[in-house]
Amino acid sequence: MTNNTIRNLVGSPFSPLTFLEPRHPLNLYFIQFFAFGYLAYLLLSWDFTTIGYYPNAAYEEFHRYSINSYWDPPLYYYFPGFLFIYRWVPHLSPHGLGILQSVTAGFACLGLVGVFPRLSAWVVFVLFGHLCALYLYISRTLDGSTTIPLGMIFILGLTQSGTLYYIGKPSSWKMAPRYSWPVALYWLYIAYYYSHSGLNKGIESSWLWPLQNHLENFAKERLEQSLFISEPLNFPHTTSTFTQIFYGYISAGVGFFLELSVLFIPFLKNQYRLILAVFMAGLHVSVYLLYGYNYLFYGIAIFLCLDYSKFAETYQRGQNFSRFLRHEPA
Repeated sequence: MTNNTIRNLVGSPFSPLTFLEPRHPLNLYFIQFFAFGYLAYLLLSWDFTTIGYYPNAAYEEFHRYSINSYWDPPLYYYFPGFLFIYRWVPHLSPHGLGILQSVTAGFACLGLVGVFPRLSAWVVFVLFGHLCALYLYISRTLDGSTTIPLGMIFILGLTQSGTLYYIGKPSSWKMAPRYSWPVALYWLYIAYYYSHSGLNKGIESSWLWPLQNHLENFAKERLEQSLFISEPLNFPHTTSTFTQIFYGYISAGVGFFLELSVLFIPFLKNQYRLILAVFMAGLHVSVYLLYGYNYLFYGIAIFLCLDYSKFAETYQRGQNFSRFLRHEPA
């Protein structure tokens, strides 16, 4: 084992985060593809028209214990979701919500294939954000399944013209600073999203949250719900195993530690990001197997934090070297 190899293994795991260095566009193209693709899937599979059947009284009060309980309704989606317009205009009917959902799905598909991607990003961000805000307000919940893709779409809308891939113009594969800051901003957004969840558990509850939360009771509740109330679990035998208190401590502790660890993912070297991404993806898979909550897309979102520029640069250097050996122009 050479000295360089040993130095790479035992050296610092951290790497500086830069916003303006030239970067390969592959990272940004992956973000564009998965953001538009996932939102197109949600819009084509969910049904927002049921919101239109709620009476006006359902919009009048919002009371829920949370970190934002002193706001009524919560500002983090009341104003960004443009819910305030219903102070002056009537609420949309089921037919109107269906049209709004279809238009949003159409623009998501356009952005996915590369037709006016920046315009599509802003349209999807505004319209889908409005639909999600209506859903959260009516259902009195704090759902997180759309938070990451909405953040991704917002970042795509901030990019300068010609940065995203789109039909009619060959995609650029040259490194440039304009591909750097949107990717770095996305990494910071992922770090904030996950670490905020972990910090909120520690501050609002206790830093002994894994020992006090008793996730084994949550597993029991999910089993009861799957039998008598809601949809059945895919792997009930696995869930029944985690009804024991020891496994509740283990699962809560691992999840709590990983959520806090994601805070450092923008500042880690690529090999350490890969290790953390694998563990986080395993966490989402285990949540799906144990409790039936399908947040598997978030595992993909974590893998988008890897620096694929390094892989692209290595591949291109290999291609250029092989051309050089064959006496071909690069």
